[in-house]
Amino acid sequence: MDFSLSDHQKLIRDTVRQFMEAEVRPLVKDLEREERFPLDIIKKLGEMGCCGMLTPEEWGGAGMDTVSYVLMLEEVSRVYTAMSTALGVTNSAVQRPILMFGTDEQKKEYLPRLASGGILGSFCLTEAGAGSDAAGIQARAVKSGDVYKLNGAKTWVTNGSDAGVYIVFAKTDPQAG
Repeated sequence: MDFSLSDHQKLIRDTVRQFMEAEVRPLVKDLEREERFPLDIIKKLGEMGCCGMLTPEEWGGAGMDTVSYVLMLEEVSRVYTAMSTALGVTNSAVQRPILMFGTDEQKKEYLPRLASGGILGSFCLTEAGAGSDAAGIQARAVKSGDVYKLNGAKTWVTNGSDAGVYIVFAKTDPQAG
């Protein structure tokens, strides 16, 4: 079995590495000191295709393979790990559930904007009393007409203050476990 990278994968790796070294590395200390979220930089990475790498082209993504996606995350992490978390959540923890379980209307509304970096996605699972144990969460979602009303509190909400769409974990039937 050949584990060599394809020319396209090498190009992705090298392009992201060059961007991170030139555009991000000089800013990391300031971003950390100021506790500033690098939304403007993530939008630039979105323009490069890094925000929707696993999303099919029909929904505005790059439709790339998992190795290319991981190479991108690795190069971002090498320079600024927090940024790779923001990209990882947007790419996989948010777009994947929408792609797999969303309606066509939801896909049309959110996937192109997420894949382009126009908006970020947020993953809302962790709670103070349950950590990241989905079975132990207390947040509730109660159906009211055509919508669900949420009640609960989350912690460690990745991309929380800058996201445009949120995947929120909540129980609709606490008795079901």
